Amino acid sequence: MAIEIDLIQRSEEWLLARKSTIGSSEVSSISGTNPWKSSYKLWLEKTGRVAGQFFNSAMQRGVEFEDEARGKLEDVTGLKFTPKVFRDDYYPFLQVSLDGITDDGKTICEIKCPTSETLREYCLKGEIPPYYETQIDYQLIVSGAKGAKFFVWYSPTEHYIVDMKVDLNRQRELKEKVIYWWQEYVVGAKSPTPLEGDYFEAMDTIWAKLALERSELTEKINKLKLELEANDQKMKSYMQTYNRPAVKGKGIKVHLKENSIEVAND
Repeated sequence: MAIEIDLIQRSEEWLLARKSTIGSSEVSSISGTNPWKSSYKLWLEKTGRVAGQFFNSAMQRGVEFEDEARGKLEDVTGLKFTPKVFRDDYYPFLQVSLDGITDDGKTICEIKCPTSETLREYCLKGEIPPYYETQIDYQLIVSGAKGAKFFVWYSPTEHYIVDMKVDLNRQRELKEKVIYWWQEYVVGAKSPTPLEGDYFEAMDTIWAKLALERSELTEKINKLKLELEANDQKMKSYMQTYNRPAVKGKGIKVHLKENSIEVAND
């Protein structure tokens, strides 16, 4: 069930609460639909290993024009949208900061004020980019709303509305992913697998020396493994030839086990 949280968006208290919760702009990293931030990078931020960056120029434009865009959406739809913050009462790490929700709690809005052509192209086709679709799915999950309007505002004279196509199965799968991710990686202190772009490419001589040493050691280990396997085969042959299924001596104990041998310290 959704609980309304008394937080002013972008306030110090709100920024602090974001550190211990998963917000709607972050779930696409978990679902894999975020082209800019991987699950691994989000994990680094949530566990305090790196500082998260919340504001950029695109977000600043959104803050600057959000109120004007919301007013235009209200004029066009005849609905009143109020910004609010909600949290799941059972899973308190699920939190959303809505650009607006109607008084009856049935409809939410997600407002974008871009400068690029990408969202215009999506809107003209009546579609929502996967990244934002995931974001809105999560907002519906946590807020308990039944529908959403994706509002793209370029200027007072150019704006688009796309109604979200609600998919309850998709929402259920997303919620399960987010809960698992939090419990496995944040609470469980495990690490998601880094993607190719998550790796820092070291070019210094110290790393080059360490990497070369490891490659050489790995090669030696692999050679020793082959020699050990050959030794095992000789021991097995000895034990079978002389019908000695259990032998000990020189600090080891060996016994035949089906088609292999088992070795232990004596």
